[in-house]
Amino acid sequence: MRSVFVIDDDHLMREVLSRLLEKGGFRVRAFQSPLHALPLMDSAYPDAVVSDVQMPGMNGVDLAREVRRRGIQVPVILVTANPSADIEERARELSVSDVFEKPIRDAGQFVAAIDLAVSRREDDQRKAGLDRLRMSFLAGLAHELRTPLTAMKLALDNLFAVQSAASPGQGLSPAAGGLLSTEGRLLAIGQRNLDRIIRLVEGQLDLLQITLGD
Repeated sequence: MRSVFVIDDDHLMREVLSRLLEKGGFRVRAFQSPLHALPLMDSAYPDAVVSDVQMPGMNGVDLAREVRRRGIQVPVILVTANPSADIEERARELSVSDVFEKPIRDAGQFVAAIDLAVSRREDDQRKAGLDRLRMSFLAGLAHELRTPLTAMKLALDNLFAVQSAASPGQGLSPAAGGLLSTEGRLLAIGQRNLDRIIRLVEGQLDLLQITLGD
């Protein structure tokens, strides 16, 4: 069951918000102050935080700022009896999911907004997990492909050098004024093809890393 921290210094409002969320299928823990809730966020990581804005000691905006400062990516939803453009602006700067005026006029909309915020966070977490798996796969792929390809290239280069030394005057390319033996031509074709494969692999790995934002 998804969990929500409800923070409001008004006892009645805490009860109202808690009951709305419990009816919406959330497990709720209620707190009188952000200072009581913050120490628990690392150990009892909630799926969302619903907080009043005007509170003594630490207000809801300061709470959102502290949550972000700690690197906690939990959705924060603010409620306030005195909505203003300033609160809305600061909420956007802190990536607050939503701001509701209290008393809550539409319980269904309120619960749905929190459910949506939690669902988006879960989607982001799944995507981040997939990205980590993809990056791990890329790292393994890079090692598994680059090592044998490099070894193959070194072997071909060595064979080409040996063949050229064994056939003086025939190890040069036609552009350099010489002729290649049959073995030399085959080795040269192998070198070119292997170089193309290496460039293709390197390009695809770089493209995937850029796509993943690495």
